[in-house]
Amino acid sequence: MKNIRSGNSKFIKDLNQALILNIVRNQDPISRSEIAKMIKLSPAAVSNLTDKLIKEGYIREKGPGSSEAGRKPILLELNPKARFVVGIDLERVNTVKAAITDLRANIICKKKHFLKDTDFSTVVDSIVDIVHELVDASGLKIEKIMGIGIGTPGLLDHHKGKVIYSTYLHWRNVPLSALIEQELDIPVIIDTDTNAPALAEQKYGAGKEAKDLIYITVGPGLGAGIIIDGQIYHGIDGTAGEFGHTIIDPDGPLCSCGNRGCLETMVAEASIIKRTTEGIRKGKVSLISKLAQNQEGLITPKIIYEAALKKDKFAVEVIRETGYYLGLGLVSLVNLLNPEVIVIGGDISQVADILLEPVREVVVSRALSVPAQRVRIVASHFGKDAGVIGAATLVLENIFQIPEVNLSSVR
Repeated sequence: MKNIRSGNSKFIKDLNQALILNIVRNQDPISRSEIAKMIKLSPAAVSNLTDKLIKEGYIREKGPGSSEAGRKPILLELNPKARFVVGIDLERVNTVKAAITDLRANIICKKKHFLKDTDFSTVVDSIVDIVHELVDASGLKIEKIMGIGIGTPGLLDHHKGKVIYSTYLHWRNVPLSALIEQELDIPVIIDTDTNAPALAEQKYGAGKEAKDLIYITVGPGLGAGIIIDGQIYHGIDGTAGEFGHTIIDPDGPLCSCGNRGCLETMVAEASIIKRTTEGIRKGKVSLISKLAQNQEGLITPKIIYEAALKKDKFAVEVIRETGYYLGLGLVSLVNLLNPEVIVIGGDISQVADILLEPVREVVVSRALSVPAQRVRIVASHFGKDAGVIGAATLVLENIFQIPEVNLSSVR
């Protein structure tokens, strides 16, 4: 660090300002003198940098702190309303969900659009429209929006902002970030619809402060977002997290990927509906039949979860069986990655009290004892908002990122 400080002064000033902003963000309220001790800068230098951040609105003075002797220090805190970001979740059911959040990922305003189709031009137009609607509804100026984050299904090049391939959206090589930036003149960051909520849960939610976390989403598909040492793990090609295609039974049901017995065929929503329908055909008496007006085609996950919450015996049985299969899949993840927290998301998280008991039982009984005893398996803190908050978090982490140290640039 000493060698770097002897180099380019603007780079060092930017670096130190980013360090200070992150310290205030993560440890506020905090005094200037405490910051100076933490980053080993002079009190005068810290005062100059914090004054600039105050002037720009990112931090503010909260008031005097405590002191055993002498003058009480003035405490600093992040101003979460200094700027705002937009989080967009491209759901796998022809829906665009979006929200504006502040710098603490608190939702200010949210909206939803239903898509007539998933042609990329239709989706881009919908995103542009929904951003303008959010800005109008919130009363903010668009200049206050620092960036847009998007969580989307598919194989992505998140560095280039490109969707390489998406089965759900039927896209190939769509430069999503560039298309939206061209329309709105706002920076756009994309990542998968599992990585984004994983980051949100790790930074602000059920796994706050956990360095190693896995987010599992149960919906039309089954996927995982993996956080290792506080960072999203993408894998060499960006395909990490295809948890649903873990093979549990080589002779099991045929999966859309072409294999048999993938976990997705036993846990995803289509499987839940199939097992429910088969049970009712075999004579299971259930509130589900009444809620679906005695029509098999009207049975949905929403109806099954509603019946389970009302303690319908068969619905609870279906959810517990789903938990059993999910637990079998998690055993491999627990043994392989030794995570601190596993977060279960998607609409199924609303029946977490029913689902998670068999999940935990299977993990404890079948995984290696040390990682099985250590891991916490919990429901998503953000529920149905996990996608939009996750997408917003992609931008927030970029905003607060410490500049990379390039020695050639500071000599």
